[in-house]
Amino acid sequence: MNEPHIGLFGCGRMGMRHLTEFHRLDAQVTVFDTDAANLREAERAGARTVRSAAELLALPLTAADVCLPTRHHAAGTVAALEAGHHVISEKPLCLSLAEAQQISDASRAARRTVQVGYIFRFAPYLRALRRAVVGAVAGDIRYAVVRLGAQGSRAPWKHRAAEGGGAVHEMLMHALDQAVWLFGEPTELQLAGQWAVLAERNIDGVLHPSDTEDIAIARGRFGAVEVIAYADLLSAVPTAHVEVHGSHGMLSARGTDNTCWWQPNSGPAAQVEVEDPDTPWLRAELHRFLETLHTGDTTGMHTAEDTLSIMRCLQRPRGAA
Repeated sequence: MNEPHIGLFGCGRMGMRHLTEFHRLDAQVTVFDTDAANLREAERAGARTVRSAAELLALPLTAADVCLPTRHHAAGTVAALEAGHHVISEKPLCLSLAEAQQISDASRAARRTVQVGYIFRFAPYLRALRRAVVGAVAGDIRYAVVRLGAQGSRAPWKHRAAEGGGAVHEMLMHALDQAVWLFGEPTELQLAGQWAVLAERNIDGVLHPSDTEDIAIARGRFGAVEVIAYADLLSAVPTAHVEVHGSHGMLSARGTDNTCWWQPNSGPAAQVEVEDPDTPWLRAELHRFLETLHTGDTTGMHTAEDTLSIMRCLQRPRGAA
């Protein structure tokens, strides 16, 4: 495979992480950002920079990487597709069913791949859990709980509804993606509740108003499994935990210590092997994206169609077919 050329839209905190990892994967990266300070930082990191989105899209790119603020993800993705480029976008891909449909249509029309950066698919502890689920270690799976928590208060926009902030887009979509990856597409899904707790957020010593939910809970049926997904932006420390309950016992995976456990209905618990526990998640994700472009195989990836499926279910009235 020739040296990939990635067009990076946005080089803030997350965009800089993408730039660093693509360089480690021997990719050439060209960056556009409206912030001159971000462009200077990208240049210091060894990237080429351009002064407009149109200039970036006109380049012979292998793919576009959308690391813009959440409310711009859909527009950036569609623009890249219409320019004829494959796309990897930070999550969430979009904020509405209409945007999800627009992206799906643009992807099909352009015959280009869209991958969404749901990084937990590359977490070693969850990959161990998925191997155990696929291997039917727990027997017939009946019920699962996915729990994700973060502290929040990292950037003001993450707590503004108009910017696409809040627990639903920041955290719950990660939890729903894990359910899709572990058990299959949703046939029923509803947002069971969402709550605002803090009216203000202290970010770098400055109080910023918050008008988004801090806690969100969803319930749904993924494949044959009933799933409760809980997410928040209030946790004292980052929390990531999945429980899978089956006819033979319970599987439990924890991100805090990168472990996976099996507890049979009777007898002692046993640890499930976590392969390559030190794998850098983002590097693995971006490497898989480059492989997808080379092989055309999107197996195991979150695509535009996965987002469309989730958005359709979230907006379907309860009990509707």
